[in-house]
Amino acid sequence: MNVTLRIIALAYLTLAISILSPMSASAAKTKSHHVAGAVTAVDTTANTITVLDKKTSATSVISVVPSTKYFQSKSVGLAGLTTGDVIRAHAQADIVAGSTTVASDRIEIVSPLAVAAKKANAKAAKKSVEGTVVTVTPTLTISTDDGSSITITTDSKTRVLEAKPAVFTDVKVGSHVEATGPLVGANVVAADVTISAEKAGRKKK
Repeated sequence: MNVTLRIIALAYLTLAISILSPMSASAAKTKSHHVAGAVTAVDTTANTITVLDKKTSATSVISVVPSTKYFQSKSVGLAGLTTGDVIRAHAQADIVAGSTTVASDRIEIVSPLAVAAKKANAKAAKKSVEGTVVTVTPTLTISTDDGSSITITTDSKTRVLEAKPAVFTDVKVGSHVEATGPLVGANVVAADVTISAEKAGRKKK
């Protein structure tokens, strides 16, 4: 009798593992990836965008789907910031954990959706910080999701960009895009695509 019960228990355990294993694999595939670069090709038939990272010379292919959200950023200056805006401040250097001040050369006013989509990417997190604007003057401060207060320092070269809704056809060869989404095969299936006002060939200092 005990042997029979053990066999039944083992059978149930095997069945549970076989069901959960594909689920675990599926969860791993949904990890968010972030790619950015100059657009080298747009295929409206295959619904793909090919980008080149000029720093690493790496080429990535972004697949877009009906649910992909598009944003196009335009320069508005610091005067375009108001309390309550959700922003992403790109740092001039890697952000050290626990930092309360970040020197930024590019600030984007973005949608909460675009911010949330990039949170899973550790590399992106080192290069940018996101939060809600608490004060604009005399200093620009933001509050992050964990309640931290971060001061964003700027200079005359800092660009402030505002993201507006866009469409797939706004993506042009030569423009600069950022995309976030799960990696399926060799392509990133974009949850969001941001078209930057930044010139693709411009070198950051």
